[in-house]
Amino acid sequence: MAMSTWRSTLRRLQRPGIAVVSTIAAVAMVACVIVVLTIGRSHDSPRAPGDLRSYSAPPQPMWTMSPAQAAGVDPAQWSPAPQVVGVHGDRWLLTSRGGDGSRVTEVRAETGTPIWSGGLDVGLGMCAFDDAGHLGCVRRPLTATTASFGLLDDSGRFHRSADVEDTAGMVGVTDGFVLMSKVGHRVTGVGTDGSTTFSTTLTSPATLRWSDATLTAARADGGASILDAATGEQRYSCTSCTLTTYPSGVAAEIDSPDGDASSSVTLLDTAGHITATETDTALVAGPSPLPVLTGAGPTTVFADHGTYEARDLTPGSARRWRSDSTDNSKSGAQACGSMFFLPKIDRSRQILDLGSDDTVGTLAQASVNRPDTDLDQLTCLGSHGHTAIFTDTDTITAVDVARGRVSWQLPFNGTVEVVDGYLVLRQGTELSVLQPN
Repeated sequence: MAMSTWRSTLRRLQRPGIAVVSTIAAVAMVACVIVVLTIGRSHDSPRAPGDLRSYSAPPQPMWTMSPAQAAGVDPAQWSPAPQVVGVHGDRWLLTSRGGDGSRVTEVRAETGTPIWSGGLDVGLGMCAFDDAGHLGCVRRPLTATTASFGLLDDSGRFHRSADVEDTAGMVGVTDGFVLMSKVGHRVTGVGTDGSTTFSTTLTSPATLRWSDATLTAARADGGASILDAATGEQRYSCTSCTLTTYPSGVAAEIDSPDGDASSSVTLLDTAGHITATETDTALVAGPSPLPVLTGAGPTTVFADHGTYEARDLTPGSARRWRSDSTDNSKSGAQACGSMFFLPKIDRSRQILDLGSDDTVGTLAQASVNRPDTDLDQLTCLGSHGHTAIFTDTDTITAVDVARGRVSWQLPFNGTVEVVDGYLVLRQGTELSVLQPN
């Protein structure tokens, strides 16, 4: 596929102790509202949370795509950049917004080459891969009063198999799909032949997610549930809580019913069985294959240092490690793929291997003149080798943990996310996948 022009300039900024390579990409970003959204979309891959591909050097685009290229949307009509809504192996599912609703298409991950020509018009509907590789869609044209479910074949043709309720969300599971209705809070399992495998009702609308072979529902009432993907049975439910899935289980972070700053964390195995409950505890933020716990709430206010503990959720497993050093700070910790950035009272960071507690690097306190390199202001996207990748609202920042410095930066004007280990930018009307190195 021909690549759109990517205008960039590399320059090395001289800073004491910091070598920064900046790639400047000037792409106009127009504010927009995407009317048709796939609530509960998931593009998870078998890669562990936070496991990036190699971005040790400043990346260039591997391929870029506009709505016209992706799905045949009229180029004269402004549309936001395509969005990745599904991944199965080297197949990526993209959705683009046009005047008649949403259009979807499949492309190859490494080249952006369409697998079938044009785009399928799903109107107010949506599509998803299941784990077996079936591509299911709910189609609901703007002028229609009913929606239909079916599979797409290898040429992108839709084969209708059943009428379904107007659908607000859809995820693929092991071998089939789960739909969230727009009315009535109904969750319905649909087989690849269109048959209904289960139907259950939640207490409020919910965002469905299939991740780490676990079906979760984040409810609009502030609670969350773990559902059996085959039967719809509610395996676990909590109020005022957030569920985070990991390869070995689930962590539920539950706010205090008293309205204070305290919280608790309930740890569950992959079947939804509670294995431990820790009070006055919170999860450390950041994508990682293991949960890291730290103290939270009134009982920690007078503590003179922070305590951190990595846990394995596999039944019968002990904690991986615990850090209770008196020079630990109580704030600023981040889990980042295979690394853990342990904050110190002097605002430096000790960087640990998440699985073993071995020190893999250190990072000095950020310069007051470079707030863009202050990890307190950045969010981790993931890591690979000795490189950890962070972002704020307009810059991607790579940290070389072995050398203890920022290695490169990439400004952007839009959004950045991780798809199957790739860094993916959406800027204006273009989707750009950055080339690993």
